[in-house]
Amino acid sequence: MDAYQVGDWAVYPELNQMTQGDKMVTLEPRILTLLNCFSEHPGQVLNRDQLIEKAWDGVIVSESTINHTVGGLRRALGDKARDPLYIQTVAKKGYRLVAVVSKLESRQPLRATQLNKKLGRDRPRHSLYAALALLVFSVGLGIFHMRPPAPQQSYSFSESKPLTSLQGLESNPAIDPAAEWLYFTHTDRNQQFGDIYRQRLAGGNPELVMGATPTVHETSPSISPDGQTLAYARFYAGGCSVVLYDLAANEKREEVASCGPYMPRIDWTPGGDLLFTSASDRRTPSRIKRINIDSGRIDEVTKADYGIGDYSYALSHDGTRIAFLRTTHWNHSDLYVKNLNSGKETLLRQFPTWFFDIAWASDDRSLLYTPEPSQRALEALDTETGKVSQVFYHSKGLFGYRILKGTNQLISTERSWDTNIYSVPLGTGTNALITANQPALVASTRSDWQPRVNRDDQTLAFLSDRTGHQEIWASDTRGLNARQLSHLDGTLQVHVFSWETAGRNITFDGYDDRIYILDTETGHHTALTPASMTSRNPSFSLDGDHIVFASDKSGTWQIWQISASGGPATQVTKHGGFSAQYDADGALYVTKYFKDGLWHVDPKSGGEKLAVANMITGPMQQCTLRDNGVYYLNNQAGRAQVFFHDWQTKQAKMLHDMPHTGFTFELSADGQDILFTRDDSRASDIVLIE
Repeated sequence: MDAYQVGDWAVYPELNQMTQGDKMVTLEPRILTLLNCFSEHPGQVLNRDQLIEKAWDGVIVSESTINHTVGGLRRALGDKARDPLYIQTVAKKGYRLVAVVSKLESRQPLRATQLNKKLGRDRPRHSLYAALALLVFSVGLGIFHMRPPAPQQSYSFSESKPLTSLQGLESNPAIDPAAEWLYFTHTDRNQQFGDIYRQRLAGGNPELVMGATPTVHETSPSISPDGQTLAYARFYAGGCSVVLYDLAANEKREEVASCGPYMPRIDWTPGGDLLFTSASDRRTPSRIKRINIDSGRIDEVTKADYGIGDYSYALSHDGTRIAFLRTTHWNHSDLYVKNLNSGKETLLRQFPTWFFDIAWASDDRSLLYTPEPSQRALEALDTETGKVSQVFYHSKGLFGYRILKGTNQLISTERSWDTNIYSVPLGTGTNALITANQPALVASTRSDWQPRVNRDDQTLAFLSDRTGHQEIWASDTRGLNARQLSHLDGTLQVHVFSWETAGRNITFDGYDDRIYILDTETGHHTALTPASMTSRNPSFSLDGDHIVFASDKSGTWQIWQISASGGPATQVTKHGGFSAQYDADGALYVTKYFKDGLWHVDPKSGGEKLAVANMITGPMQQCTLRDNGVYYLNNQAGRAQVFFHDWQTKQAKMLHDMPHTGFTFELSADGQDILFTRDDSRASDIVLIE
């Protein structure tokens, strides 16, 4: 479809982008398809069936899916349902586009001034004659002058200097208003206790401010604008609370709000209100909330209604805008900016990955973040032009950063850990899986993780960054004779992968949301799914001819199938699916997005039945199918445990506690051992980047 103008927006379908002035927005494929559909039928009321036919290619989706997608389109356009400038709701009939649509000659994003000149259009909401009259009047009075756009500051960081050096993990840095004290969370070497410390920025010994107990942990410190009150998160068995601590009196004041099951980001507004993230449970989207300390009133700043939600944010230094990350599904983040005065939300950029931290630069114009999985490349996004530039690269990875107010210095957490693969006998009981002296099955000075076994030739594949980039490697089942299988050279980051039964090919999904097939003999990889189709969690069919995977192409996460040699994909499930595997008899089992359990699906009818009720689901492989049953992860005990569900008896038994809280594990080729990833050395320090 050619480029076109709809209202104030210039839309470029080939690029999945639209522009309004100097603002550029990248659209999700489904939202772009819906916008194209409306723009091809301006002024026409489109009902549910018409939208399914035109925007969902005839795939049946629910009413809520259509409403949710229309809502996403409205947010991208900056439109409101109650006072629409673009998409109008026609009660009990459907939706219609009320904005004017016209054709654009250019296929490249242009700034508003270029668009107006090219199309002969007026500036939005002003006639040409009114603009000329204002110009003449202003010149006649001698008051007209051009106001150049605010220049973007240049950010370039060259080195990092350590500020803390305690054994264990230091994270969540916070600076007091006088820029005298650094507050941070310290977790012991065994990652069992979280304390809050402070240390002078100029140097000196760290001081314990709030100590943990075996049942209560303290984290996420933030200092009030007057420097008198410390706000932090207190974790305990029942959940999490936001707590205030009087620094002058050196005593706890009160618990002011519940912050749910996740570690919250806490920050103060310039006016003395408190911002924090909160979710009622692990399956409820996180939202950003604001509490007035004096009245106790809590308001929702953002209202995510799907997926993981709004889990990280950064408040501009002047307190007028908040940037936040919204995750609609695992490994996908939308970066928004909301004007706290007008309430308008603007989608700035979409990322095919899940990252955690953003920070406003000192000019309140650029946003800093590390979007790739290793968190090594620090980027700056100019919120006015959309320009992105890399400003720093750190070999160990960075997270949890903040700009020192009024400077171009960055306080961040520098991570450093060594990850290896272990193998232990699979038995019954809660005994510890490994001993301190037990050697790793696969080990190096770099990170090795996500073991995957080919049962036919007993080859062990795994991910490793031994070359400096993430690649797929392989060894024998003893962990010896390691060799590199892929040659991605940093162009791709692998999410999950699985073997073909015959053992030559591997399928994987990249962080670019596409499915690939890798020839392990040549090292050549080929994309199977188009860039416009978000695709995850691939797995081979038994004969190796097809690959099943998850996609939200239909508007909801379903299982799809595609030939291993390429071609169009077809939808397999009707009732949801996020990962899929075939067992030895050809039966298909699927997990669902954000819903614990394992389902057996009839590929012909689409019918399904629940096979395992309490299986953990997540963004990776959580189960391994065998002829007599399924091995899976369960966390009902508050920690990850390996269970086995017997198909014949339909009974499940716990086999082992896991020594980690990760999302994945594997069985050896003979089914006698369990393979898993463990962080053998994990540490982090607070650093100053300048």
